[in-house]
Amino acid sequence: MNTEETKKNLDEAISKLESFNKNSDPAFSSLLQMIAGLVVLIISAFESLKTSFDSLQKNHSELSDSFRNLSKTNSEQTATINEQTKTIKELTKTIKKYERTLAEKNFTNKSLGDKAYGSSRNERNTADKNRDEDRSEKEQAEKKEKAVKGRATNYTTRTEKVYIDIFGNEISEAAAEELKGKEVVGDDGKLYKYKGFQLSSQKDEIHLEKVTKQYLKPVLERVYESGNDTVNGVAGGVTEGETVPVPSSPNADFLAKTRMSIATMVYVVCEWLMMKNPLNRISMNLASYGLEYSRQQLYSYTRILTCILYPVMEYLEKDLRNAKTIGFDETYWSCREKGRLTGDKIIDVDEDVVDAPPDMDGKTKRKEQKSVSKTLRSYIFGIVTERVSVYLHSLVRNSELPVQLLIDNGVESLTFLMSDAFYKFFKKWTEETGIELSDGQSALFMHGLCWVHLKRYFVMVLNFATDKNGNVIKDYSKQGWDGDIVFVKDVINQISLCFRKFNDITARCENDSSLDIVELKKTELKPLVNKVFDAGETFRKEHYNEEKKSWSCSNRTKTAVTYLLNNRKGLEAFLDSPYGIMHNNRVEQSFREIDVLRNSMMANDTIHGAETLALFYSLYKTSQMNGLDFKYYLREVITTMMKHINQIDFEKNDKGTITGYRGHSISDDILDSIAPWNLAKKFDNKNE
Repeated sequence: MNTEETKKNLDEAISKLESFNKNSDPAFSSLLQMIAGLVVLIISAFESLKTSFDSLQKNHSELSDSFRNLSKTNSEQTATINEQTKTIKELTKTIKKYERTLAEKNFTNKSLGDKAYGSSRNERNTADKNRDEDRSEKEQAEKKEKAVKGRATNYTTRTEKVYIDIFGNEISEAAAEELKGKEVVGDDGKLYKYKGFQLSSQKDEIHLEKVTKQYLKPVLERVYESGNDTVNGVAGGVTEGETVPVPSSPNADFLAKTRMSIATMVYVVCEWLMMKNPLNRISMNLASYGLEYSRQQLYSYTRILTCILYPVMEYLEKDLRNAKTIGFDETYWSCREKGRLTGDKIIDVDEDVVDAPPDMDGKTKRKEQKSVSKTLRSYIFGIVTERVSVYLHSLVRNSELPVQLLIDNGVESLTFLMSDAFYKFFKKWTEETGIELSDGQSALFMHGLCWVHLKRYFVMVLNFATDKNGNVIKDYSKQGWDGDIVFVKDVINQISLCFRKFNDITARCENDSSLDIVELKKTELKPLVNKVFDAGETFRKEHYNEEKKSWSCSNRTKTAVTYLLNNRKGLEAFLDSPYGIMHNNRVEQSFREIDVLRNSMMANDTIHGAETLALFYSLYKTSQMNGLDFKYYLREVITTMMKHINQIDFEKNDKGTITGYRGHSISDDILDSIAPWNLAKKFDNKNE
C-alpha cells in the first residue's frame, strides 16, 4: 500500500466517522483531519525507511559476498604465513645452533668458485684435446702456423752476418776475410788452414726491430807442414779416419736446428718471470715482430734450457752449506697433468711413480693426498739464505723434502733454520732415517719457529672480532667474548716489543763485534718473551675447564693461545743461537711473485713445466738478492753452459732431442765464476 491509497482510505474513514457524528463540532473534525495527516506522514516515512532498508539490504548482500571473498583470501594468506612462520622458526633454530660457528669463521665462496671454474676449465681443455686428436698432424701444424702468422703485425727486419773463428770467437767480416788462406794451430795442437766460411745457423733476436743473425763458421783444411797441401798423396793433408773439427759457438749452437737465439730466449724467460706473462701471450708478442713460435714450441725450448742450466742450479744448492741462517716455507701450486692415487703411490699420466706420504696415525689420508683432484694441487717449497734462493716443486706437501736437500748439501748442524710449525719434527724425522747425530746434538739442525706466524694468529682474531673503528662486533659481544679482545691486543703489543728489542740488539751487535748477541738476547730479550708466554698461560687457566675439556673463549682465540703454548720451545729457539732470528720474512716476501704468477698462469700443464718454473724462479730470485740484473745473469749463464755443453750428460729421445738431465763434469771454478755474487762484482766493474 502506497501513500495515496492510505490517504484515500483515511478520507473514507473520516467520512464514516462524520456520518456517525453529524452533530459533532468542527473541532472534532479538525482533529480527525490532523490525525489523518499524521498517519499519512508516518506511512510515508515508513515507506521511505523501507526503501532505504531494501537498498541497505542489497548493499549488505554485496558486502557479504565481498567479505566472504576476503575471508577466503585471508585464510589462504594465513596458511602461507603459518608455513613461513614455521620456516622462520626452523631457520632461527639453525642460526642459534650455528651461532658460535658463525662468530668464529669467515665464509667465502672462493673455494667453491675455484672448484666450479676448475671443473669447467678441465672439461674445456679435455674437449680441446679431443678435437686436436681427431685432426691429422698436418692439419694441426697448419692450424698452429696460421694462428701464429695471424698475430704478426707490420715490423721491420734486418740481417747481420756473424763470423766465428776456429776458437769459437765472434769476429768481424773484415777479420774473416783476412783469415782466409791463413794457417792456425787449433786447441788440439794441430795445424789448420782457413779455406773460407759457410753458413752454420740463423738466429732471430728482438731489438727495436727483428734482427736475423747469420752465423758463418770457418771451413778448415788439415795441414801437416806450412804450405804443404798434401801429405802422403792425400789431398788436404787429412789421413784416413781423421776428422776436421767444427768450431763451437754458444750463440750459433744454442738450440741447434732452430732459429731461437740466446737473446730471444732471455726475452722469453724474463717476460715469463718478471712480467708474469704466460707463454701463449709471449708467443703473441713475438709474433708481432715476425718471430713465429707457438706456445708448445716455447714450452719445449724452456724445458731444454732447464736441462742445460741444471749444473748452475746444483751449484747454487751446494752454497746452502755456507749459510748461517736458512728460512723455508711452501705455497700451493697447480698442475693440470692428471694424476691418480693408488695406495701409497701417486702415478701421473706418464706412469712416473712418486711416493706419497703415509696416513696420519693410520686413520685418515693426509692433506696432501686429499688434494689430488682433476686439477692436481701441488706445492712449491722455498729455501732462502743470505744470498741463495732455491725453489722445489713437489706433488705432495711433504716437510721432509727441503730437509733432505739440506742434508744432501752438507748443511752444518749449527745453521739456524726458520719456518712455521709445519716443519717441527726434525728430531723425529732424523731418528726414523737412522742418521747419527754428533755428541751432545739433540737434533739435526737448530730449528726455530717464526714469530710473525704467531702474531698473525692473534691479529686474525682482532681483525675478525672488531669493525673498522675498532669496536667489538655484535657476534662476539653476544657470546661474551669481549675479554678476548683485551687479551689479544695485549699479546700483540708484547710481541711488537719483542721485535723492537730484537732489532735493537741486532743493530748494536753489527756495530760492535765484541758484543755477545746470545748473552744480550737472554738478559734483555728473554724477559719480554716470557711475558708473552705468561699471558698465554694465565688466559688458559681462566678460560679452560679441565673437567669438561672446553674453552669459554672464541675458537680463534683458543687456536692462537694453543699455538703459542704448544710451540714454546720452537719460538724460544732463536734465543740460544747467535744466528737465530724471529721472523721468516725473507721467504715470505719471495713468495709474493709466485702468487702473482699463479694468478696469471692459473696452472702448469705438466709436472715438468712446474719444475721448469721452479728452476728459473730460483735463478731469478737469487740474482735479485745479489743485486744483479736478471737479463745479464741469464745471458751469462746460458753462454757459459753452451761453451761446456759437451760436459753435460743429457737424456735424449730417438731424434736426439734433449728430454732430461743426468749429470755433468763442469768444474766448480767455472760454475763459481758465474755465481750471482761474483757476476755482480763483474757487472758493477763493467758499468763503471
